[in-house]
Amino acid sequence: MKKTILSLSIIATLTACSSAGRVTLPIKDALNSDVAKQKLNPEIKLSFEKTPIKENSKEWTTTRKTNNVGKAISKSCNRAFISALIALQNQASKAGATEVSNIYSFSQNVPFHSSTEYQCIEGHIMSSVTLKGTVQKK
Repeated sequence: MKKTILSLSIIATLTACSSAGRVTLPIKDALNSDVAKQKLNPEIKLSFEKTPIKENSKEWTTTRKTNNVGKAISKSCNRAFISALIALQNQASKAGATEVSNIYSFSQNVPFHSSTEYQCIEGHIMSSVTLKGTVQKK
């Protein structure tokens, strides 16, 4: 009987703690965070609007993950989102480009286009953000 109660208790705890899934969060909250202000390169423009693609542009995909144990979902997802934006800016810098445009979420190979929101996969211990963006010269 004690084993059954213990097993049910463990299952209930794991079920309550398992909030794995796709969440949608506001871009502006992430961009207004202290981490974004400190880490993003202000010389490389980021655009979430659909814009025409210029010649010699290249679309890049990046995935960034962060630990979410004991953190609010928005905090860990925002951190992964900012890290993904930094990776896109680094690609732009390497290519001599001045902007990353047409940025959209591509979590689990599902495109999500929005100029105001992004998607994050929130798991048991990690949060993950996948972004695609077009690196191009202005």
